[in-house]
Parts: sequence; C-alpha cells; structure tokens
Amino acid sequence: MIAYAVASAWTPARKGGHGDDRGARRRTRTQQPHSGAVVASHLGGRGPAASPRRSPESAASTATSVAEAMHMTNHTDAATRRTTAGLVLGTAAWNVLQNVALPRWTYVWVNAAGGVGALALGRRLGLGTDELGTSRRRLRRGLVIGAAAGTAVALGLAGLWMVSREPFRDARAQGLSALGVLYEAGVRIPLGTAFFEEALFRGLLLGWLTKRYGARRGLLWSSALFGLWHVLPTWEATALYQGGSLRTAGGWQAPAAVLGGAVATGAVGAAFGVLRLRSGSLAAPMVVHTVANSGAFVIAWLVQR
Repeated sequence: MIAYAVASAWTPARKGGHGDDRGARRRTRTQQPHSGAVVASHLGGRGPAASPRRSPESAASTATSVAEAMHMTNHTDAATRRTTAGLVLGTAAWNVLQNVALPRWTYVWVNAAGGVGALALGRRLGLGTDELGTSRRRLRRGLVIGAAAGTAVALGLAGLWMVSREPFRDARAQGLSALGVLYEAGVRIPLGTAFFEEALFRGLLLGWLTKRYGARRGLLWSSALFGLWHVLPTWEATALYQGGSLRTAGGWQAPAAVLGGAVATGAVGAAFGVLRLRSGSLAAPMVVHTVANSGAFVIAWLVQR
C-alpha cells in the first residue's frame, strides 16, 4: 500500500492523450521560476551561488550554548568525584565502626541493615537493578553459576584440609557447641558477612564505579577497596592465630600477614567481581562467598575438636 501510494503521488494525471500530457508539462516548465532564483530569494542573495550569513546574535547564542554545555559537564564530573569520595570515606568509616566500636553481638543485624542500605543508596544514586546485580530475571542464572563455583570452592577446601590443617587453626571456632557453629555458618556469615560485603562491594561500589569509570576501573578499584577492608580483621586475626604467635614474634611477620591478607582478599574480590559481572547477579558471588567462609569455619571447628 505504501509503495502504491508513493507511485500514484508521483504519477502525473492523464486527462487526454499523450499530446495533452506533453503540453501540461511544457506549461509547467514555462510557469515555474528557476530553482536557483527561488533559493536566492529565500536567502537574500542575488543568484544561485549566494550563501546565508550568520548574524552576530546567532554566533553569540551558539558560543553561549557551548559554554553552558562545558559548564554542565564540569559540574557533573565534580559531582561524580564528590560522590565517589563520599562512598569511599563512608566505607572506611563503617569498617572502623564495625571492627572497633560496635560490640560483637551487633555484627549480624547491623551489617544486614547496612547491606540493604547500600542497595537502597545505589538506587538513590540512579543505579538500575542490572547495575546493582539485583535484577530478578538474572537471579536464576546467578544461582546456577554460584552453585557451580561454590561446589568447586568446597572441593578445594576439602582437598586443602586433607593436605594440611594449619590454615584452619582459627581460635574463634574453639569451644563452640554444634549449635554455635550452626549459628556462625548459617546466620552470622551469610547475613553479616557475605550479604553485606557483596551488597556493598559488588553491588553499590562496583555498580557505581563501573557506570562512571568503566568496567575495568570499576572492577580494579572495588577489588582494591575490598582488600583494604580486610586490613583491620586480618590484624585482629594475627592475635588469634596460634595464640598470637605472629604478634609476639615481633619483627615483620604480623605486618607481612596483614599485607598478604589484603592482597589475597583483593584478588578474591576481583574474582567475585568477575562472577558478578558475568552472571549479572549478586547471587553468584554471594553463594560462593558464603560457601568459602562458612566451609572454612566448619573445618576450623572440626580441626580443633
């Protein structure tokens, strides 16, 4: 129908024979002015070669628009930097608050609320569910990938346990009842650690940094922050590992352990970030994080029984 309408619109009407049609076309050519004259009359020129001249007001208006666009870009960049700095400082403050100020019994509930708050803040900053990893349509894929990777992590922990028990000597698992271990592995670690850290680092921070600076920088910076996040917990662990032998030995052993822990957790954070980006869901790194931490804690309890 469209082709027919176009063709009929461009087909001259025929009221008689071929002679009438040629006469009509001849009269039309005679009556129509030259196209160059028409264009010149509209442009204010004297012939087909005349070109329009921009008025000073038009040039000034264009310059003003460009200046306003540059100002808006600079303002947006400054706002992005301020928001990024605020997120980093807020993360550092939460880390100190959690490891120094708050009593241990508040860990689960404060961090669970913090994880929800991190995702809500991401939405407030304009991040979508895909950018935060909370999209429902990606949940199934995230769970499948997380289950596969979590199985591999569990097998790796079991193999390490068979080779050596030294990495699992955690004083926090000593003296706990089976119910206490169940609470640690089934509640405290999944909610207070895995959910909170994944919502903060692979949800809010990775989503924001990726949106503003690209996927590579977002992954690198969020992983570096994840490594620094574990400086205080690793320093605390040096006082618990084998009766605090790393602290009492003096020298470089305790600082080296803290530095090594930060580098190792930064690398783990990068792996979690890749899981998050490839699966499109926070569920994948959350499952693996839970399996790794809870599995290691259960093994530590079994080792010291």
